[in-house]
Amino acid sequence: TAQVWGWMIAYEFNLLPTPLGRQPSGYLMYAQNPKEVGKVTSLMVKASHNTKEIFFRLEWEDDKPHEMITEEHPFVDGGGVLLPLKSDAPHTVMVTMGSPAFKINAWYWRADEPTKPRNIVAEGLGTTVTSKKSYLNSGAKWEEGKWKVVIGRTLSLKEQPEEAVQLEVGDRRLISFSVWEGGNKERGGIKAFCACKSELFIEP
Repeated sequence: TAQVWGWMIAYEFNLLPTPLGRQPSGYLMYAQNPKEVGKVTSLMVKASHNTKEIFFRLEWEDDKPHEMITEEHPFVDGGGVLLPLKSDAPHTVMVTMGSPAFKINAWYWRADEPTKPRNIVAEGLGTTVTSKKSYLNSGAKWEEGKWKVVIGRTLSLKEQPEEAVQLEVGDRRLISFSVWEGGNKERGGIKAFCACKSELFIEP
């Protein structure tokens, strides 16, 4: 609830546009104006756990929500939490969406699927695979020009040992975030993302 999150510390992350030159699709490299990529430049994040489950609250400014795919607006708003499957992963894989040796697990929320986040695993640009089943939960609300999204799941997920990051109390893990502005034609690899060296610590 809002009261639960109210007393928690919010951390601000600066977001950068993804370089179009890194897009695996040649079409995307030329279909989008590089100067218009990454409309959202700042993200506020709060995190909480109860020793069994962990949740992230993402908040960003968006003057108009895009919650449905239409002919006029074919893309929707979205947000994501990125965590490497291995605790010793280098920071570089957070920028390249993983590598064959260090896969990335993304918790991907979309405005047209507000309560059904997708579990995604990747080992590099253009290699994202969506799990057939997702154990993620979410809730979202747009109000007063802002998206407020909560996304989470159990710390450990034995059902998906190769597709989902396995966490426990006391863990330290690299973490990153992404935001898609549907009204700005952002989709797939075209988004705003955090390139900073951020770390998640699950306090005992």
